[in-house]
Amino acid sequence: MQDVGLPSTPSDALPGDSCPSWIHDPKRSLLFLFFISYLHMIFSLSLFFLAIINNFLYLYFVFTLPPSSSPNSFTRLALFLSFLASLALYPLGLGATASQAQSSRRATERIYDPTPRSTEY
Repeated sequence: MQDVGLPSTPSDALPGDSCPSWIHDPKRSLLFLFFISYLHMIFSLSLFFLAIINNFLYLYFVFTLPPSSSPNSFTRLALFLSFLASLALYPLGLGATASQAQSSRRATERIYDPTPRSTEY
Protein backbone atom coordinates (compact mmCIF):
# COMPACT_ATOMS: atom_id res chain seq x y z
CA MET A 1 0.00 0.00 0.00
CA GLN A 2 0.91 3.65 -0.09
CA ASP A 3 2.85 5.45 2.66
CA VAL A 4 0.45 7.58 4.71
CA GLY A 5 3.13 9.51 6.61
CA LEU A 6 3.85 13.20 6.35
CA PRO A 7 5.37 14.44 3.09
CA SER A 8 9.14 14.67 3.39
CA THR A 9 9.55 17.79 1.26
CA PRO A 10 7.30 20.67 0.25
CA SER A 11 7.31 19.29 -3.30
CA ASP A 12 5.48 16.18 -2.00
CA ALA A 13 2.43 18.28 -1.17
CA LEU A 14 -0.73 17.51 -3.05
CA PRO A 15 -1.71 19.85 -5.88
CA GLY A 16 -4.22 22.38 -4.66
CA ASP A 17 -3.10 21.93 -1.05
CA SER A 18 -3.86 25.15 0.80
CA CYS A 19 -1.50 24.45 3.72
CA PRO A 20 1.60 26.63 4.08
CA SER A 21 4.69 25.00 2.61
CA TRP A 22 6.48 24.77 5.97
CA ILE A 23 3.72 22.45 7.26
CA HIS A 24 5.03 19.74 4.95
CA ASP A 25 8.58 20.09 6.25
CA PRO A 26 8.80 17.61 9.17
CA LYS A 27 11.48 19.48 11.10
CA ARG A 28 9.76 22.85 10.86
CA SER A 29 6.36 21.41 11.74
CA LEU A 30 7.95 19.64 14.71
CA LEU A 31 9.42 22.93 15.92
CA PHE A 32 6.00 24.52 15.57
CA LEU A 33 4.46 21.64 17.55
CA PHE A 34 7.03 22.08 20.33
CA PHE A 35 6.42 25.84 20.39
CA ILE A 36 2.65 25.37 20.76
CA SER A 37 3.19 22.61 23.34
CA TYR A 38 5.41 24.80 25.48
CA LEU A 39 3.01 27.74 25.24
CA HIS A 40 0.22 25.45 26.39
CA MET A 41 2.36 24.08 29.21
CA ILE A 42 3.28 27.59 30.41
CA PHE A 43 -0.38 28.60 30.32
CA SER A 44 -1.41 25.47 32.25
CA LEU A 45 1.26 25.96 34.88
CA SER A 46 0.36 29.62 35.31
CA LEU A 47 -3.24 28.59 35.94
CA PHE A 48 -1.95 26.03 38.41
CA PHE A 49 0.02 28.65 40.37
CA LEU A 50 -2.89 31.11 40.23
CA ALA A 51 -5.03 28.39 41.77
CA ILE A 52 -2.52 27.99 44.62
CA ILE A 53 -2.53 31.76 45.26
CA ASN A 54 -6.33 31.77 45.17
CA ASN A 55 -6.46 28.98 47.74
CA PHE A 56 -4.20 30.86 50.13
CA LEU A 57 -6.34 33.98 49.74
CA TYR A 58 -9.44 31.93 50.46
CA LEU A 59 -7.90 30.43 53.58
CA TYR A 60 -6.77 33.87 54.74
CA PHE A 61 -10.14 35.57 54.25
CA VAL A 62 -12.27 32.80 55.66
CA PHE A 63 -10.23 31.47 58.56
CA THR A 64 -7.90 34.21 59.81
CA LEU A 65 -10.04 37.34 59.87
CA PRO A 66 -12.23 37.94 62.91
CA PRO A 67 -15.99 37.59 62.30
CA SER A 68 -16.56 41.34 62.53
CA SER A 69 -14.20 42.07 59.62
CA SER A 70 -14.80 38.93 57.58
CA PRO A 71 -16.56 39.23 54.23
CA ASN A 72 -20.33 39.02 53.96
CA SER A 73 -22.05 35.76 53.02
CA PHE A 74 -22.16 36.51 49.27
CA THR A 75 -18.43 37.24 49.17
CA ARG A 76 -17.79 34.15 51.27
CA LEU A 77 -19.81 32.04 48.81
CA ALA A 78 -17.96 33.54 45.83
CA LEU A 79 -14.62 32.82 47.49
CA PHE A 80 -15.68 29.26 48.27
CA LEU A 81 -16.81 28.64 44.68
CA SER A 82 -13.53 30.04 43.34
CA PHE A 83 -11.72 27.79 45.83
CA LEU A 84 -13.55 24.75 44.44
CA ALA A 85 -12.87 25.85 40.87
CA SER A 86 -9.19 26.28 41.61
CA LEU A 87 -9.06 22.79 43.12
CA ALA A 88 -10.27 21.52 39.75
CA LEU A 89 -7.35 23.31 38.07
CA TYR A 90 -4.74 21.19 39.85
CA PRO A 91 -5.37 17.96 37.92
CA LEU A 92 -6.16 19.89 34.74
CA GLY A 93 -2.90 21.82 34.83
CA LEU A 94 -0.74 18.83 35.66
CA GLY A 95 -2.64 16.51 33.31
CA ALA A 96 -2.39 18.94 30.42
CA THR A 97 1.34 19.32 30.96
CA ALA A 98 1.88 15.56 30.98
CA SER A 99 -0.40 15.12 27.98
CA GLN A 100 1.48 17.75 25.96
CA ALA A 101 4.82 16.12 26.74
CA GLN A 102 3.50 12.72 25.70
CA SER A 103 1.96 13.99 22.45
CA SER A 104 5.18 15.83 21.57
CA ARG A 105 7.19 12.66 22.14
CA ARG A 106 4.78 10.62 19.98
CA ALA A 107 4.92 13.23 17.21
CA THR A 108 8.71 13.12 17.28
CA GLU A 109 8.65 9.34 17.02
CA ARG A 110 6.20 9.48 14.09
CA ILE A 111 8.23 12.03 12.16
CA TYR A 112 11.61 10.37 12.63
CA ASP A 113 10.38 6.78 12.38
CA PRO A 114 12.07 5.30 9.30
CA THR A 115 9.58 2.46 8.86
CA PRO A 116 6.81 3.17 6.37
CA ARG A 117 3.30 3.35 7.75
CA SER A 118 0.52 1.73 5.78
CA THR A 119 -3.16 1.08 6.20
CA GLU A 120 -2.69 -2.69 6.04
CA TYR A 121 -2.72 -4.68 9.25
